[in-house]
Amino acid sequence: IEQTDDYGFIVTGITYSYSPGSSDFWLIKTDQDGNMEWDKSFGEPYENEYSYSVQQTSDGGYIMTGKYSTLSSSYDVWLIKTDKNGNEIWNKIYGGVNEDYGYSVKETRDGGYIIVGGSTSYSATYAVWLIKTDSSGNMLWNSIIDGQFNDKAFEVQETIDGGFIIAGQTLSFGGGENDFWLIKTDSNGNELWDKTVGGPSDDFAYSVEQTSDGGYVMAGTTSSYGAGGMDVWLIKTDSYGNTIYGSAIIAINANSKLTMQNSIINNFDDYGLFINNSSPTISSNLITGNRGGIKFTSSSPQFVINNTIVDNDSIGLYFDVDSDPQLMNNIIYGNGAEEVYINNNDSDPIFRYNNIEGGSSGFGLNAGVIYTGLYESNIDTDPLYVTDTYELQEISECKDTGYPGLTEQTLSDINLPLTDLKGNPRLGGEIDMGAYEYYVVIEAPDSPTNIITSVSSNILTIDWDMMLNANSYLVYSSDDPYGTFEYIETVFENTWSIPIDANTKKFYYIISSSASVKEVKKSLR
Repeated sequence: IEQTDDYGFIVTGITYSYSPGSSDFWLIKTDQDGNMEWDKSFGEPYENEYSYSVQQTSDGGYIMTGKYSTLSSSYDVWLIKTDKNGNEIWNKIYGGVNEDYGYSVKETRDGGYIIVGGSTSYSATYAVWLIKTDSSGNMLWNSIIDGQFNDKAFEVQETIDGGFIIAGQTLSFGGGENDFWLIKTDSNGNELWDKTVGGPSDDFAYSVEQTSDGGYVMAGTTSSYGAGGMDVWLIKTDSYGNTIYGSAIIAINANSKLTMQNSIINNFDDYGLFINNSSPTISSNLITGNRGGIKFTSSSPQFVINNTIVDNDSIGLYFDVDSDPQLMNNIIYGNGAEEVYINNNDSDPIFRYNNIEGGSSGFGLNAGVIYTGLYESNIDTDPLYVTDTYELQEISECKDTGYPGLTEQTLSDINLPLTDLKGNPRLGGEIDMGAYEYYVVIEAPDSPTNIITSVSSNILTIDWDMMLNANSYLVYSSDDPYGTFEYIETVFENTWSIPIDANTKKFYYIISSSASVKEVKKSLR
């Protein structure tokens, strides 16, 4: 159903009333009060046609899509264009030897149409099929997006960059059951990225729209979250499909082992995350601007790691009913009421290598509660963010002070992504605290120039110009100018000296380096 430009409504579906022994496309036009003005049906006797989508077009007419049955019992995509009174102008059929169907059609800015649906003619399983036509319904291109199982798309919209956004469900790329599936393509239907969101049961995305901030909002159903049974699920993402907040995704329930990482969770009028009777991994997220940060109830996630949980209105972390998660490398700072609140004696969370404002002595404790959990190697200091961001300044004490000795392998073991929330590599040395790793692009220094040698009192001195972006210089020597040069020393000035005698015959080579005194000392240790 869609509202029309005269404030009435256009509805499509199927009817068994107007075609003997079969279903037809049904198009109904109403006024603004829902009173029928006219209706039309389209189809063949004794064949089944199903209409799934309708849109009013720029000329005042309508475009519909669905599936069309043939005598061979297979189905094809059917596209019908009508005038403003529902009279057919033209129709087009697209498909192969197996079942194909169209679930959603939209008029595009060039006057043509974009259709999304499914195909088994061009894939071994149900695959997403994207079809672009001109204004007369002639196919310009088509694209198959498939996986190992039956994946389906239910809606397509043109995006502000001329590409397309698709919402549906996938068994191939989620966590074992059907999950929300969001797919972004370019203007030629080439996939740019896809995202899945879901839990331990079936979740289906039926609708998607681009929002004014360039992100997307999806609506569908969830059996994984909510009040039980099947509930409505609304999810908001950024422009890359990363989940920002949702009416159900923030509630992680029912023994879920969801991994939630590299997301921004903000502007929510409750806790950014509510974890109930579950053990998810929560890593590398920015949780800010909500009423609260994270609330744990009967939950002990193995890892809550490298999150920035800051500037929420009330409590940063709330623990209740035997919640003992392990928190590591987080920044928990600047929250309105309490950084940490422990509601009962059964909750003894573990804090290691975090920056917590006020430290453990500042924890909020319910009456009679005594905190006896492990509290080790944490700091309490202003994180010193870059202005208007939660990225770390170079002088922040959160730099290089996370859990020491982590490697790419151990990052994988604790489900911490190899990049931070901004996409910077996690390990440029020791790991930082929070969702952002301090990172600057190091430009390669120029090679030394103006090299001058001099000898005085049996001391050879080599001087050269200070080079842009060079923090140090590496000295190598060899007995043979065409032989192997061996490393001698790293110096931090643009000069170097060595004793020689009359029989010395050496060749020297100077290389500029970006390594600092601190980095050289660390490597020597």
